Amino acid sequence: MFCTREETNTETSLENCLNLEDRLTLAEKLHLHELLGFASVRQLRRWSKELKPFRNAVAHGSGVLDAKPDPVDAIEFMVDLRCRCEMVWEHVEPNN
Repeated sequence: MFCTREETNTETSLENCLNLEDRLTLAEKLHLHELLGFASVRQLRRWSKELKPFRNAVAHGSGVLDAKPDPVDAIEFMVDLRCRCEMVWEHVEPNN
Protein backbone atom coordinates (compact mmCIF):
# COMPACT_ATOMS: atom_id res chain seq x y z
CA MET A 1 0.00 0.00 0.00
CA PHE A 2 2.81 2.38 0.88
CA CYS A 3 4.49 1.83 -2.51
CA THR A 4 1.22 2.47 -4.34
CA ARG A 5 0.66 5.71 -2.47
CA GLU A 6 4.27 6.72 -3.02
CA GLU A 7 3.95 6.12 -6.79
CA THR A 8 0.91 8.41 -6.95
CA ASN A 9 2.67 11.09 -4.90
CA THR A 10 0.20 10.73 -2.06
CA GLU A 11 1.66 12.26 1.05
CA THR A 12 1.82 9.45 3.57
CA SER A 13 4.13 7.56 5.86
CA LEU A 14 4.76 3.89 6.35
CA GLU A 15 3.01 4.10 9.73
CA ASN A 16 -0.16 5.37 8.03
CA CYS A 17 -0.26 2.20 5.94
CA LEU A 18 -0.19 -0.23 8.84
CA ASN A 19 -3.44 -2.05 9.55
CA LEU A 20 -4.62 -3.26 12.94
CA GLU A 21 -3.04 -6.68 12.50
CA ASP A 22 0.32 -5.07 11.67
CA ARG A 23 0.14 -2.81 14.72
CA LEU A 24 -0.77 -5.66 17.05
CA THR A 25 2.06 -7.79 15.63
CA LEU A 26 4.50 -4.95 16.28
CA ALA A 27 3.19 -4.57 19.82
CA GLU A 28 3.83 -8.27 20.40
CA LYS A 29 7.27 -8.36 18.80
CA LEU A 30 8.43 -5.20 20.56
CA HIS A 31 7.04 -6.48 23.88
CA LEU A 32 4.76 -3.48 24.33
CA HIS A 33 2.17 -5.53 26.20
CA GLU A 34 3.06 -3.79 29.48
CA LEU A 35 2.51 -0.38 27.87
CA LEU A 36 -0.99 -1.60 27.01
CA GLY A 37 -1.60 -2.79 30.56
CA PHE A 38 -1.08 -6.52 30.03
CA ALA A 39 1.11 -8.72 32.20
CA SER A 40 2.11 -10.92 29.28
CA VAL A 41 2.12 -11.19 25.49
CA ARG A 42 -0.38 -14.05 25.90
CA GLN A 43 -2.87 -11.66 27.54
CA LEU A 44 -2.35 -9.18 24.69
CA ARG A 45 -3.07 -11.92 22.14
CA ARG A 46 -6.24 -12.97 23.96
CA TRP A 47 -7.46 -9.37 24.05
CA SER A 48 -6.53 -8.90 20.38
CA LYS A 49 -8.87 -11.76 19.48
CA GLU A 50 -11.70 -9.71 20.99
CA LEU A 51 -10.54 -6.43 19.48
CA LYS A 52 -10.28 -7.57 15.85
CA PRO A 53 -13.92 -8.59 15.27
CA PHE A 54 -15.04 -5.54 17.25
CA ARG A 55 -12.96 -3.23 15.07
CA ASN A 56 -14.13 -4.94 11.88
CA ALA A 57 -17.79 -4.64 12.82
CA VAL A 58 -17.56 -0.97 13.75
CA ALA A 59 -15.26 -0.02 10.85
CA HIS A 60 -17.59 -1.60 8.31
CA GLY A 61 -20.78 0.12 9.38
CA SER A 62 -22.09 -2.11 12.14
CA GLY A 63 -22.56 -0.95 15.68
CA VAL A 64 -20.92 -1.77 18.97
CA LEU A 65 -23.78 -4.11 19.88
CA ASP A 66 -23.33 -6.02 16.62
CA ALA A 67 -19.83 -6.91 17.78
CA LYS A 68 -20.74 -7.36 21.45
CA PRO A 69 -24.48 -8.17 21.71
CA ASP A 70 -24.60 -8.05 25.51
CA PRO A 71 -24.80 -4.36 26.47
CA VAL A 72 -22.86 -4.89 29.71
CA ASP A 73 -20.05 -6.69 27.84
CA ALA A 74 -20.05 -3.95 25.20
CA ILE A 75 -19.74 -1.20 27.80
CA GLU A 76 -17.01 -3.03 29.71
CA PHE A 77 -15.07 -3.61 26.50
CA MET A 78 -15.38 0.03 25.45
CA VAL A 79 -14.23 1.26 28.88
CA ASP A 80 -11.28 -1.15 28.77
CA LEU A 81 -10.38 -0.10 25.21
CA ARG A 82 -10.50 3.58 26.10
CA CYS A 83 -8.35 3.02 29.18
CA ARG A 84 -5.71 1.19 27.12
CA CYS A 85 -5.76 3.91 24.45
CA GLU A 86 -5.25 6.56 27.12
CA MET A 87 -2.29 4.61 28.57
CA VAL A 88 -0.62 4.54 25.16
CA TRP A 89 -1.46 8.17 24.43
CA GLU A 90 0.08 9.19 27.77
CA HIS A 91 3.38 7.68 26.58
CA VAL A 92 3.15 9.39 23.20
CA GLU A 93 2.28 12.83 24.59
CA PRO A 94 2.90 12.76 28.35
CA ASN A 95 2.00 16.42 29.03
CA ASN A 96 -1.50 16.37 27.50
